[in-house]
Amino acid sequence: MVIGDFKEIMFSFEKRCGRLRSDRNMTRFCETLEECDLNDLVFFSRKWYTWERGKFLENNVHKRLDRGVENQGWCESFPGYSLKHLTGTWRICLQNYKKLGEVLDVEMERFMASKRNEIHFLDKRLVELSSINPDEEMLIELEEVKLALNLEADKEEVFWEQRARANWIKFGDRNKYFFHNFSNQQKKRNRVRKLRGPNG
Repeated sequence: MVIGDFKEIMFSFEKRCGRLRSDRNMTRFCETLEECDLNDLVFFSRKWYTWERGKFLENNVHKRLDRGVENQGWCESFPGYSLKHLTGTWRICLQNYKKLGEVLDVEMERFMASKRNEIHFLDKRLVELSSINPDEEMLIELEEVKLALNLEADKEEVFWEQRARANWIKFGDRNKYFFHNFSNQQKKRNRVRKLRGPNG
């Protein structure tokens, strides 16, 4: 499920007043959602627009830019959802979000456990293949196991890099200790310790 400001409308009737929206842009947006197997969530409120501009009637423009989209699996897991367009900063709200958070926590733990089991199996298999004289088929499997382990290591590195960036966004501006500690680490990493001249 994806929810937020998509900066685009799906159909011309989702915009009131102002210049006509490009049919090509709307078509591309709908095609992208279709390629991702995402369907528009039906909203249960009289207020159909989520963005507005213009203080006077002649230049007032309304659009439905914020929306929620989901795949079939999510819809089957949460058949009793209720999507509402709200006023103010929080323009779109999905009811029963506490239940959603609990389900996501369980799914994440299950996913991480399966990853740990997969890495453990690959490590074990790598030790087995490395301890015997392999034939041609085993050499191929050995390379495949090494490649799979490297891919898992790359994924974990990307995960922790994204986690670090998220922590920076969350704590960097509010926590002086975090900010200075991060800056000091960057300074140490970027410091030039030695220079080698032509005479060595």
